[in-house]
Amino acid sequence: MFLARHVHIHNLIILSIVLLLFSNEAISQSEDSLYNLSFEDLIKIPIVAAGKQEQTIAEIPASAVVITRKEIEHWGYRDLRTILNNIPGYYAMSNLGIDIYGVRGYAKGKGNNFIIMVNGTKIMDENILKYYQIPVESIEKIEVIRGPMAVMYGNNAFFGVINIITEKEDYQKDYNNNVNFSYGTWNTLNSAIKLSAQQKELRLNLDLVYMQSDGLDVPLAPMMKRPEKMDDPLFGGPNNDGLNLPEYARRTKNFLNKNDFFMNFTGGYRGFTFNIFYNEAKNKHYYYYPSIDNGSEFINRNMTTQLAYEHSFSDKYKFNVKARYSRYYRHYDYHLLFEGFSGYDIYNIAEFESEANFFWKPVKSLDITLGVQYENMFENLNEGDVPSAGAQNMYFQILKTGDQAIVGSGFTQFSYKPFDKLDILAGVRF
Repeated sequence: MFLARHVHIHNLIILSIVLLLFSNEAISQSEDSLYNLSFEDLIKIPIVAAGKQEQTIAEIPASAVVITRKEIEHWGYRDLRTILNNIPGYYAMSNLGIDIYGVRGYAKGKGNNFIIMVNGTKIMDENILKYYQIPVESIEKIEVIRGPMAVMYGNNAFFGVINIITEKEDYQKDYNNNVNFSYGTWNTLNSAIKLSAQQKELRLNLDLVYMQSDGLDVPLAPMMKRPEKMDDPLFGGPNNDGLNLPEYARRTKNFLNKNDFFMNFTGGYRGFTFNIFYNEAKNKHYYYYPSIDNGSEFINRNMTTQLAYEHSFSDKYKFNVKARYSRYYRHYDYHLLFEGFSGYDIYNIAEFESEANFFWKPVKSLDITLGVQYENMFENLNEGDVPSAGAQNMYFQILKTGDQAIVGSGFTQFSYKPFDKLDILAGVRF
């Protein structure tokens, strides 16, 4: 019996070494990996997020990081947040459920100092890095610009810009169609489909991802600072903080379910490009207190569409225009503390945005960008009703029916490179 176990372990070790050597050899032979590029080739990598046009890293006066599909597979990243946390100078922390994002030593709660884009389309919901995320199966490349980008993008880009690209850069290079499927603990199912096609000047890319999980199933007591309160009479004890939880609520089973759906459809024809983005998450969670009945749940939906056009007149002149429509919906459903507790909180926001950018390169060492932007938020509603906690019929109509919040912006930016090792950048936005 001991000998059989020894042989079994020995075979596992040999198999692991073979797989490791094979995977390392495959990675080392990959021509697309950034690790195989020289410094001269690295600075020639194209990037769009920094200047709203395709430029090489050598041309942009900003701190840029590019993560490709090969790097994601090499390091085995399973979610967007892990990828970003491994970028030098960028970090995300959680403080009692409030996400804190930072770059280069500066931090702020929530993500409203980063512009987050998918295929160059700005995503209105800052919670995309927390509650639901773009699945790694769909990501082809990530561009991260660290540092102030407020001139090009507005106030919300003080910490930088993150552009997540799902569309293939070269439709002819890799297999266009991919299917991924995995199943694991707690009935966790991940499925992803990528379909890409190109016919002459028309290109199309579709990503569909669905994930569901029953969630963690463990006793609740080890997670509580004072588990003895579960046995105290409801609101009893010296601090009036007893819970008297029923047996079914003393485990996390059925209180941490997850259901996420992601769809991104993008493509282009000649100078036109379009992007349709939809993300929905239905996740149960604990909201400071133990859940009860069917559990507390939040629903996040983000739908964004964008149509863009770009045209180059010559090597010196080109322009692009964009029009974007976004709608964001978030619904909190509270069931906690005691049986029969109920309440909800709803956010509903909708806006339209358009912009035009003109790029001029009068001489080789000078780049001039001129742009105008128009934003119209025509719906912003926050409604809540938590009668069990004494907060009834809360209705914060931030924008009254028919009202609009309109912001018009104009900006210009100059990049002057008198010689190779000096780049002077100046800009203004009003």
